[in-house]
Amino acid sequence: MQMYKIIFVGDLNVYAKENDLVALLRQLGHRVTALTHKQVQDNKLGYLSVGFLDRILWKLGFQFDKQKVGPKLLDIVHKEKIDIVWIVKGNMINPSILKKLKTISPQTLLVSSSYDDMYVWHNRTWFYTFGLKHYDLVFTTKKYNLNPDELPRFGAKRVCFLYQSYRQNTHYPVALSEEDRCRYGAEVSFIGCYEKERALSILYLAQHGISVRVWGNGWEKFKVLHPNIKIECRPVVNDSHDLAYTKTICASAINLCFLRKMNRDLHTTRSVEIPACGGFMLAERTLDHLVLFQEGKEAAFFSDNAELLKLVKYYLMHPKERAAIAAAGRQRCLQNDYSSLDEVKSILKEVEKLL
Repeated sequence: MQMYKIIFVGDLNVYAKENDLVALLRQLGHRVTALTHKQVQDNKLGYLSVGFLDRILWKLGFQFDKQKVGPKLLDIVHKEKIDIVWIVKGNMINPSILKKLKTISPQTLLVSSSYDDMYVWHNRTWFYTFGLKHYDLVFTTKKYNLNPDELPRFGAKRVCFLYQSYRQNTHYPVALSEEDRCRYGAEVSFIGCYEKERALSILYLAQHGISVRVWGNGWEKFKVLHPNIKIECRPVVNDSHDLAYTKTICASAINLCFLRKMNRDLHTTRSVEIPACGGFMLAERTLDHLVLFQEGKEAAFFSDNAELLKLVKYYLMHPKERAAIAAAGRQRCLQNDYSSLDEVKSILKEVEKLL
């Protein structure tokens, strides 16, 4: 593989996946200048708090370039030859910056990637929409986005699909202390932000005698109190001090994997992270999930609340079968190139076709 000079733009906070991608690019021998488009802070929220003005602007389809990424990009490209500018999401990058960059350095390849559904309006800004035509490659984890009436409609020239990936350095089976089991453990758990459909499924389980522990943001919206539901109202995030997210997966007998309806998910990051950690995953049955894991052998899937309840009861009663499925799911992750390293290699393979 040829070595490249790369400018990488993304969220470089500790909870963000972009840190891993930068480290892997450097591990592969590439020279990488990393720019963050969000302020880097020491927090365990899994996101940055947003001010009132920022929320108003977002509703209107705009986002400030508070970290001055645009001018920094142009300054670097003016000074040295850059092979690739790789921007994750980039809602704050003015299209004029991308146009100037291409004028200054026509040989530089512009790459866009995102783990969100960038066709739906709540995930993109006007800058992103009008900037798409300037990218040489656009990577998405949503198959819908490849349709001619989605991202290509906005001018995206070449759209490529990638499955989500797990991080090898943080998503693996960990030994748990008694303190860990007490702090993070559950018979059934869900990690993720609030969404009405998820809440109703969890309530359905609780009403039928299943105890569920919930971790994530936004659950204060869930006003229903039930003795079988324990809502933590906080996320669990892996950082340099504690692998809280990984420990929660490993300490849970059953890890629920609900998909985000507003993002039209067919799979999500948890779809591969849970099995990679050696956790037993019970996920919504979709075409993506059925491609990623063999049903009943590497993960378990449900299509409605009745089936969800049936499978939860069954697997709680069959711990050996549950453990075997969890182990097989991890092996699938290891053998089928589901890691972030494989994601980076796949993206660079597509890039090389154009360089």
